[in-house]
Amino acid sequence: MAMKGSSDTDIDGMSKQLDTMQEIRKNPLVAMTKRPADVPGSMLNQRLKHIFKLKKDAGDQMDAIANSLKGGAPVDVSKALQGVSRKLEGYGIEVDPVTHKVNYKNSVFDGLKTPQNAISRLVKKLSTLSKKTNLDAHDIHVLKKFIDEGVSYGGKSDTGLMGSIEVMLKDFRHGINTALGEKFPEYKRVNTQYSEAMDSLESLQKATGASINFKGNHLETALGTSLGKLMSKYPSRQNMINAVNQIDEISRKYGGEYDDNINLQVLFANELDYQFGDVARASHAASVARGTKEAANVATGQKTIFGTGLEYAAGKYDDFRGVDQDGAMKAMREYVDSIKKRPKKKRKPKSKDIAIK
Repeated sequence: MAMKGSSDTDIDGMSKQLDTMQEIRKNPLVAMTKRPADVPGSMLNQRLKHIFKLKKDAGDQMDAIANSLKGGAPVDVSKALQGVSRKLEGYGIEVDPVTHKVNYKNSVFDGLKTPQNAISRLVKKLSTLSKKTNLDAHDIHVLKKFIDEGVSYGGKSDTGLMGSIEVMLKDFRHGINTALGEKFPEYKRVNTQYSEAMDSLESLQKATGASINFKGNHLETALGTSLGKLMSKYPSRQNMINAVNQIDEISRKYGGEYDDNINLQVLFANELDYQFGDVARASHAASVARGTKEAANVATGQKTIFGTGLEYAAGKYDDFRGVDQDGAMKAMREYVDSIKKRPKKKRKPKSKDIAIK
């Protein structure tokens, strides 16, 4: 297994994976708390932390801009409001123009409490705002944050909204953003940063599944396990590829610098599982291309995935096969150590390093 252009960080990551696998071989209980795949999981988590900070900083800046515009010129959001009205009418929902009472009888949401609650909350909020003669940027910004509370951007919302109502709220939010951005360019600039951060978090959350809490403990392990989808034959694999690409791209776009290659680490963890056994004993093992030359092709972009700068040398690849586990561990350790001794220039891979064609 030859790692063309591997950085020191890449090689250190593979060494850590070997150390962890050696610990697990000596004491299987170690696998309860750490696994080789934690290494790529940690690399992905570094990008997540950067994006969460990016999102918070952008949110704080938007709050400051909106506060500075409080009591200023009005913002016309009539187009966005008309879009909501058309959607509600299309769902068969009636809203009394005077009392603003919502009637769900004979609507597509008749008897469905979750979407009804979301719509009623929105109508109530809009009813309150309608009492003001003119809505300024601060009013509209607060309305947008209100909508965010009801939609699962980058996490699981309390309402758990799905389907058409979530789409309606997101469309409404987009319309509000457009109105604010057209009038206030600086708000638009910061909001673009905020939106890109939220969208990337949402994409990864959908790819990993709602059960993974991005603010929870042992996140590296959870992410490492999910990254195993990159080597699988499941349909969800493409979603994971796209989500990891997006996280990496947005993080780098806004200042994140990483001298590592997540995909190479995922492939190495996969190779360890092939040689020494899947430490997770996952039931999906049959669907994963465990250490095969197909997996190597996948990881180098020769077939369908991404370029990692990783090449397989047939002779060295076969050195890890057909030997006992002690021999395989020794061969892999010696090989990684030999790469450490090679002179190399530190590289800073760009987002295109993992771009999917």
